[in-house]
Amino acid sequence: MALLLRMRAGSGRRKLVRTLALITAAVFFALAVVTLTGIKSATHPTSPLRPLHSVPPTFTDHLFYGASALGFRKPSWLGETPVCPATFTDHVVDRRVTEIGLTDNRSRGEKPWQDGTCASAVDCPFVWVTMSTGCSAGAERLVSQLASKDIAVAVIGFADPWHGFGKRMRLYHDYLLTLPDDSIAVLSDADDVMVAPRCFETDIVDAFRAFNVPVVFMSEPYCWPDGGLWWRHPEVPSPPKSRPTAKSEHRYLNAGTVIGTVKHLREYVRDAYDLDRSDFADDQGAFMNLFIDRHQRRAGARPGPQPPTDFEAMGVTLDYYGDLLLSLAGGSVPDYDIDVAAGSLTRKVTGGRSCIWHQNGNKAVNHVLEELAAIFGVKSSVA
Repeated sequence: MALLLRMRAGSGRRKLVRTLALITAAVFFALAVVTLTGIKSATHPTSPLRPLHSVPPTFTDHLFYGASALGFRKPSWLGETPVCPATFTDHVVDRRVTEIGLTDNRSRGEKPWQDGTCASAVDCPFVWVTMSTGCSAGAERLVSQLASKDIAVAVIGFADPWHGFGKRMRLYHDYLLTLPDDSIAVLSDADDVMVAPRCFETDIVDAFRAFNVPVVFMSEPYCWPDGGLWWRHPEVPSPPKSRPTAKSEHRYLNAGTVIGTVKHLREYVRDAYDLDRSDFADDQGAFMNLFIDRHQRRAGARPGPQPPTDFEAMGVTLDYYGDLLLSLAGGSVPDYDIDVAAGSLTRKVTGGRSCIWHQNGNKAVNHVLEELAAIFGVKSSVA
C-alpha cells in the first residue's frame, strides 16, 4: 500500500512538473510572438531615418500590444480613453503618423504637423510638441494657450499606457521624423508648463535664434537625478553684455522644455535614448549625461574652475539666464517682476524675461506656476 501511495505521489509530481513546463513554454512563446509583432509594427517604411525601438516593459503590456496589432481592444474594465474637450483633442496626433513618418506622396493636410504631410519648413516652420497620456487641467491649459496664439501644437502619446520618460523620448524622436529638418520645434511637459500671455511664436523663435546654438534646454538650480554629477557640468557662463550684473544659480539641465531645429533636436534625443534604450529610462538623466559628455569631450573631465565653454561646438546649451525658458523650481512669486498688463514675467536676479515657464520639483510644496496662472487669469476648461 505504501509503495502504491509513493508511486501515485510521484506520478502527481511529474504531471505538475509537465504542466508547469507547458505553461512556461506558452508564456515564452507568447512573449516572443508579441515582441516580434511590436517590432514589426514599429518599422518606418517611408522615412530614410528609422524609429527607435524598445521592448515593452511588462508582460501585460506585451499582451495588449500584440492583441492590438491583431485587432483586439483592451477590456473596458482596465480603463477607458478619457473624455476630453475639443480644445485638447483637436490637437492630438494619431499614433499611426509616427509609424508612417514624413511622406511625399500625400497631399498636404489642413494641419500637416498632425498628419505627417509637412513637405518643407514652409508648411511647418514652428511646432510645439508635448506628450500627454490624458487631458489634465494643466495639459489642457497649455494646449489652449498655444492654440489661441495660432501656434501649431501636436499632442503625442494620448491614451497610450504610460511606461516612463524613456518612452516619451522615443515618441519625441519618432514624431520628429515627420517634420522637416530645418523646422523649429519645442518639446515640453504638458501638465506643468505655461506660456507668458503676451508671448507669441515670433517672440519664441527670435529668442531661440539669439542663442546661435541649435538645441537649447531649460536650466535649473538642482542637479537631478544624479547630484554627484554637479561638478561635471559647465560653469554658468558670463551674463549677457546688456545685463553685466546679472547672476544665475541655474547651472543644471532641465528636461521640462527644450527648443531646437528639428534635425539637431532629433539627433540629440536619439543619442540620449541610445544610452539605455529603455522606456523606463529617465529622460532628464539621459539628456544630462549626453550634455556632460559633449562638454567633457572638449574641456576634459576635471573638478574645479573650467575654461569658457564653447556651446556652439557642443551643439547644445542651457538657457542659464531665463531669456526664453524658465524653471520655477526653488523660487517664489516675489522673485519675479510681474507685469500683468504687459503679460510678462522677469526674474529679478537675472533680468531675463522668459516666454515659457515650467514648474518642476516637488509640486506639493512648489505652487508658483499655479499662482502665476491665477495672477494672469490663465484658466483650464478641465476641472
